[in-house]
Order: sequence, then structure tokens, then C-alpha cells
Amino acid sequence: MFVQISGWVIFSIGAIFSVPSLIAMLSRTFIKKTGQCPLLENVPLVSIIIAARDEEVKIEETLQSCLSLNYSNYELIVVNDRSTDKTGDMIDQFANKNDRLKALHVTELPDGWLGKVHAMHLASKAATGEFLLFMDGDILLHPETVTMAMQYVVAKELDHLCLFPGTLPGSHIAEEALVASFGMLFAIGTQPLLVPTSFKKSYVGIGAFNLVRRTAYNSMGGHEPLKLNILDDVKLGMLIKRYGFKQDVLLADKHVKLKWQDSAWGVICGLEKNGFASMNYSFLKMIRFSLYVVIIMMLPSFVAPFVWNIDGAGFIAAAILGHLQFAIIGQRLGRGLYLFPLYLFALAGILFAFWRSAFITTRQQGVRWRDTFYSLRDLRNGLMQ
Repeated sequence: MFVQISGWVIFSIGAIFSVPSLIAMLSRTFIKKTGQCPLLENVPLVSIIIAARDEEVKIEETLQSCLSLNYSNYELIVVNDRSTDKTGDMIDQFANKNDRLKALHVTELPDGWLGKVHAMHLASKAATGEFLLFMDGDILLHPETVTMAMQYVVAKELDHLCLFPGTLPGSHIAEEALVASFGMLFAIGTQPLLVPTSFKKSYVGIGAFNLVRRTAYNSMGGHEPLKLNILDDVKLGMLIKRYGFKQDVLLADKHVKLKWQDSAWGVICGLEKNGFASMNYSFLKMIRFSLYVVIIMMLPSFVAPFVWNIDGAGFIAAAILGHLQFAIIGQRLGRGLYLFPLYLFALAGILFAFWRSAFITTRQQGVRWRDTFYSLRDLRNGLMQ
């Protein structure tokens, strides 16, 4: 009886959090939602803002994709944030050939700012657009992305639109599994179905595509309140909801692309600065997150093979739900259903990455990002919660 009850309790908890996020990933797609929107009568000026540091390998392709957009009214502001490679020269070369692009160069970082946040703050001051589109320096846009996004924003009278990107093929199946697992956990944590509602605890911000109305951005103080927030993209979304502005998120796997990391170990290392930060540098939140992943998401797959009868139906259902969600979200992000067997491996890998992040951040009492060290005390004091 205990096995039967506990199995269904675990399944129920998992379903409450997993099913809505899965429905959102399947139904709230960029193509489907924007296809219902009328063409723009007036075309607002959009300022695309990119902060780049040491991106010489990827920045050229990103800038080419931005300059190939079919949106008729936009400017591109690219900040070279203290790069030590050829990034600055490459940005200048593009600026010299295209009047849409304005290059800014940061040589010194003022105290009390994260480098990327400071770069975006400077760019926002130079921008003249009615809307600001904040993007990372390794993003590839489909030519119609901004046009479709603006049609949706205007039709829905939104102040903030995030697009969840698809990912370019990885170099190894293990890398793809980790990325899919992170996407699944992100969807569970943000609950995309609740993002468009007035429920302020559900919010989202995505560094790949954060489109913000200028009036909303200015009324929140821009990036000033986020000066020491490593998850500045997510915290920007939190501010949007806190101030009562309208927000939405769509899956744009065909229209926004990125190559997250170059290997499975690269994914783990890439979460070094973000993992513990996503828990607001709280070990209590780390433990709660870990218990959810281990008990609700992983345990059923270990128990199910040993209770293959009516008593274990709850565990079996929970295991099937977890594997199914993992495979479907992986497929939606540009992977394939073939990731299905790597469910447990991927969850364990993400857990390891988060605890590695917590251990390293605590051990060195801070975070090293873009060749600058930020103390844990300053990060906690500047945390937007």
C-alpha cells in the first residue's frame, strides 16, 4: 500500500509542474501564435542591442544574421565589452560598411557593475528605438524573426516578449541531452502558461531574445537595478512582472538559434556562474531543487523496474511522464526523440553542474566572469529578489 500511494503522490506532484510546461512547449510556438497577427500598419523603431566580449568566433555570423532582417525600421547597437581578441575590430568593420550598425567600445568597467550589464546599460542610453531587443553575442536570427515578433507584440499590446531559442546540433549526444534537460527544468521552473497572466511569481527573461518596450524599461530604471545580477535577463523579466507590465514567452526554435556549448563538459562549465546564481546563492534553495529532481523526476525510473504491477503503477506512470517530457522538449529544441534513454544521465549531469557551481562559488567566495572577479558578498548584496 505504501508503494502504491507514494508512487501516485510522486506522479501527481510531477504532473502538476510538468504537464502545464509541456503543453506550453507544444502549443505556444512562435509560428502558430504570430500567424494569427495582422501586418503592422506603423512600424516602430527597434534597437537591437548586443554586448560582446571575446566573441571573434561567433560575432560575424551573429551580425550578418541581424543585418539580414527583413524588418524595415531598426538599428543595431553592438558593444565591445573590453575584448582582448579581434571582436572590436570585427564590429568596427561591420559598422563601417552598414549605417544601421553603431559600435560602442568599453575599455574600463566601473565599480559596482557586471561587465555585460554595464555594456547593455550604455547601449540602452545610445538607443533611440521605441523597443529594445537585448540579445547575446552568439545568437542567429531568421530574417523574419523581428517582423513576426513585433506583429505579436503590437497585436497583444505587450511590454516584454521573450523567445525561447532552438539549438544548433551538438558535437555529441551527451551534450544534446544536457541541453534538453536544462530546457526541461527551465520550462518547469518558469511555467510558460502562467507568464502572460498577472501572477507575478511566474516570469521569464531569456538572454537570446528579450524584447522590451522602451517606456516600460525606463520606468523600471533600466538595467540600473540589475547592476550586480548575473541572471540579468531573468531578473529583467521579474521586474517587468513586478511593475505590472504585460509579458509573454513563445518557443521560437526555428527563428532564434544558438550553439550553447561545444561539449557536454562545456555545458557543465557553462553553468558555473549561473547555477548557484539561479538559486539566489541559497543552499536551502539548492537542496529543495535537488530533492525535487531526485525524488519527483529520477526516483520513479529507479523504482519502476522492480514494481512492475498494479502497486507500482504510480511509479511507472511518473517514469513514463518524465522520459516523455524530456524527449518531446528535446525534440522541440532541435534535438530528437532519440534522447529518450538519456533522461537520468542528463538530470544527474545538470544536478552535478549546479552543485559544482555552488561549490566553486562558495570556495572562491565569488564568481569570475569575463575575466573579472565579483565577490559573493557583493553579488548577494546586489541581488534582485
